[in-house]
Amino acid sequence: MRLAAFILSCCLFLQSAPARAAEPDVPEGWTISKVVVLASSGVRAPTHFEEQLQSMELGRTWKEWGVGAGELTQRGAGLIQAMWMPLGIELRKLGMFPASGCPDPADVYVRSDTLQRTRTASSALLDGIAPECRLGYRVSGEEKDPLFHALREGWCPITSAASAAAQVIASLPQGSLDGLTESLGPSFDLLNGLLRPVNKEMCERYSFPNCHVDEMPSSVTVSPTGNRVVITGGLGMASGFSELFIMEYSQGPEDWNSSALGPVSGQSGMLSEEQIGELWNIPTLTHGAVNRAPVVAQAQASGLLSEIASALSGTNRVPAVNRARLVVFMGSENNVGRVAGLAGFSWKVPGIRAETPLLPGCSMAFELWNTPSGPQVRCFFITLSIKALHEKIPVAVNGRYAVIEPLVLPVFGEDGEAVVMPLSRFEKIASSRVRNACVPPEPSVVREVVTQGSGGSHR
Repeated sequence: MRLAAFILSCCLFLQSAPARAAEPDVPEGWTISKVVVLASSGVRAPTHFEEQLQSMELGRTWKEWGVGAGELTQRGAGLIQAMWMPLGIELRKLGMFPASGCPDPADVYVRSDTLQRTRTASSALLDGIAPECRLGYRVSGEEKDPLFHALREGWCPITSAASAAAQVIASLPQGSLDGLTESLGPSFDLLNGLLRPVNKEMCERYSFPNCHVDEMPSSVTVSPTGNRVVITGGLGMASGFSELFIMEYSQGPEDWNSSALGPVSGQSGMLSEEQIGELWNIPTLTHGAVNRAPVVAQAQASGLLSEIASALSGTNRVPAVNRARLVVFMGSENNVGRVAGLAGFSWKVPGIRAETPLLPGCSMAFELWNTPSGPQVRCFFITLSIKALHEKIPVAVNGRYAVIEPLVLPVFGEDGEAVVMPLSRFEKIASSRVRNACVPPEPSVVREVVTQGSGGSHR
């Protein structure tokens, strides 16, 4: 069996997928046992910054999102379904699912956050891997699920604002927020061309020479209750603007010239794939600084990293997780980044300079292999390319979405090596970084939601 098949089995690899080097054979005696995925929901409508956008962007109208604030769009659901279709195919090829017909529901465990966008993405994912099978996902019966929002829901608050802020600054290779802003010069040049000048009163108050967002001071802000740590000011505002432009780009090419990302700064064309990649550096480095601060990472991601490690080892507190061969935790892109920050993992995506970017619908997949020397864990980062996020989703002759080829990229540890290690070592990394006090209990009520199982496209 080729390593291509090995990776395809649990990381959506395709024979023509880009960003892959030549692959050796899988060692004899290796067999796939389980796949655990931390997934994210994908393209959504804006959740905030609307007022700033109305006052600062170049006066073009935004797309009609067709859903409420923060909800997964129909296109976002379609992208999730299309990029997950190869996984169901390859699981069948490797015998984890039956060659035909539907998988045993006990072999598939999907737990979703309670938000509309994650619940809709969970349905789309299941329709992708097993069309017409009416599989179900689990969701907490409570309004909020602290597994995905431990810090924000106050489960594990930050007790020392000064320590948290210092750790965020210490995580910056540039050594300061000003240094981070300076390193993002090309990205800010592009963003400043998209935005109107900053409010005149603010310019005069802070003596901004050009009234640009990168001239605004930035700081690390910890909320009084200790349940939120963010970089605010110029970097925070720029990060929010960039994410919204990226989401609109990912919403597709329709009505492009009448949208906020139409002709820019007098140019005749639209923002290019390269320009979108340049904008991505701002939220990547801004959020990454917070996600990698140890005290913040422990508060935000201990629960999810603990769930992943125990699912791989078969010691999860939920028996159905231990029984399943495919386990998916469906949260947000930030959940993926936070677990990576806590575990010390990173990756590179073509077209984006900054390390460990989080693209809509991205996932981190952990494969468990039985080998003659014991169980081994491999980890990959799965995402659609910048180009695929924008292009029209192909539709097959049967009316379903056709497969979209994702990028499947190596995940690197702090030693710079790809994450391929004995399960025992992965468990030690997790146990040494997880703060048990920050692992929330299981919800008292868990509902199972069965998908429509139509296999049709999410338009």
